[in-house]
Amino acid sequence: MKLIKNSFPDIDVQKKYSNILRAQLSNQELSLLLLNCLCPHVDNGQFRKLVIHFELLEHLDITYTLGSDYIATFTINNPTMHLTSNEIDLYFSTDTSGKLIKSAFGQNAQIISYCKDQNYIDKNI
Repeated sequence: MKLIKNSFPDIDVQKKYSNILRAQLSNQELSLLLLNCLCPHVDNGQFRKLVIHFELLEHLDITYTLGSDYIATFTINNPTMHLTSNEIDLYFSTDTSGKLIKSAFGQNAQIISYCKDQNYIDKNI
């Protein structure tokens, strides 16, 4: 991913090559990527920044649930893992007003729903 980003200045070309890489990753591998990037101390968060830049987690099989206590929970399927909103929020890039700029989850419908509930994006989108 670092090679792709550094080799091609055009984001559309970067996306083309990163999509080829992403298509090769299973849900288990995407889950492992997510877990690997949770700790920023290993590489100062540089790998997570690449995951966000290339939206590598867009096709992750994840379910968002807003409980009756208004606490968001996330479940990754195959393998089953439970995550908190704090862990998911690490994969968002936001502006100073808290609005979403980019997400490692791209256009994942479950994450879009969560972002609308949290007012990270407009509910009309």
